[in-house]
Amino acid sequence: MKSHLRLSLVIAAIMAALFAADRVLANLEHSEIQHEASTRYESGMRLLRQGDKQAALATLQRAHVLVRDRREYALGLSEALVANNMRDAAEARLRDILTDDSTDGRANLLLARLLASESKADEATAFFHRAIYGAWHGNAASEVWQVRMELARYLAKVQRPQELLSELLLLQDRAEKDPALAREVAGLYLAAGSSTRAAQMYRDLLRKTPNDAQGYRDLGEAELLQGDYRTAESMFLAALRHNSADSTLAQRLRFANTLATLDPTPRRLSSAEKYNRATRLLASIRCGDLPPETERRGPITNELAEARLSLAEQLWEQRSQLCPGKPPTDEAAALIMRKLKETH
Repeated sequence: MKSHLRLSLVIAAIMAALFAADRVLANLEHSEIQHEASTRYESGMRLLRQGDKQAALATLQRAHVLVRDRREYALGLSEALVANNMRDAAEARLRDILTDDSTDGRANLLLARLLASESKADEATAFFHRAIYGAWHGNAASEVWQVRMELARYLAKVQRPQELLSELLLLQDRAEKDPALAREVAGLYLAAGSSTRAAQMYRDLLRKTPNDAQGYRDLGEAELLQGDYRTAESMFLAALRHNSADSTLAQRLRFANTLATLDPTPRRLSSAEKYNRATRLLASIRCGDLPPETERRGPITNELAEARLSLAEQLWEQRSQLCPGKPPTDEAAALIMRKLKETH
C-alpha cells in the first residue's frame, strides 16, 4: 500500500514537472513569437519609410499573421497595402479596425488619407475630423495638431475656403509660438481668402525678423490680394533691398506698380483719370473692338467713368461666352476686377 502511494506521488510529481515545463516552453514560444512580430513590424515600417514597398508589405504581413490581435500591426499592414496600391484591401481592413473601435485616431487618419487620394473629399474630411477627436497613444496633443495641419493643407488643395478658415483659426495659437508654422498658416489664410489675417501674421513675423526678405515678399503678396497696391509695392521694394539678387522681386515690384496705376477705385482720382484707367482696364480684358456707343462723347464725368467700369465688369463676367477659346489670363486685370467686385 505504501509503495503504491509512493508511486502515485512520483507520477503526480512527474506530471506536475511536465506541466510546468510545458508552461515554460509555451511562455517561451509566446515570447519568441511576440519578439519576432515586433521585430518584423519595426523592420516593415522602416522599409516603408525607405520606399521599399513590396518588402515592407511582406514583412508587415508576417508580423500581422504572427500576432493578429495587435492593432498596431494591422494598421502598419494597412499602410503597406495603400503604398502597394491595394486600396480596396486597405480600406476593408481599416473599416474592420474602426468597427471594433471607431475612436482609433491613427486608423481614422489612414482612412482619411486613403479617401483623400481617391478624391472623396466629403468622406475624407469627415475621417480627418474623427482622427482629430479620436484616441491617440503617446503625445496626443502633438498628434492632434499635426492632423489638423494636414487637414488644413488638404482643404486648401481641394479649395474649400470656409472649412479651411475654421481649421486655421484653431491653429492660430500654436502658430504664434512657431515662426515656421506661422508662415505656413499665413499662406493658408491667403488660400482661404483671408488676406487680412495673413497680412497681420506676416507683419508679426517681420517684427521678430525685420531683415527677412521672404517676409516682406509674403506681406507684399497679401497686400496685393487686399487691393492695397501701393503698400504692396513698398513691401516688394523692401524685399528687394534685403535680397537684390532675386530678379523675381523686381518683376513683382513692377507688377504692383502696374496695378497701382491701373486701379480705378481710389477716391482721390479725378474723373478724367478714373475714365482713363477704366478704358485701359477694358482694353486688357476685351477680345474685340468696343461697341461704338461706348466711345467717349462730350466732357468726361464720373458717371461716364462709372459706366465704363460697369461695362468692364459685364465683359469680365461674360468673358467665357464672349471670348471662346481665348479666356483672359492677365493677372493684373483679374486682381483689379476682384477688387471692383468687392467695392461696388
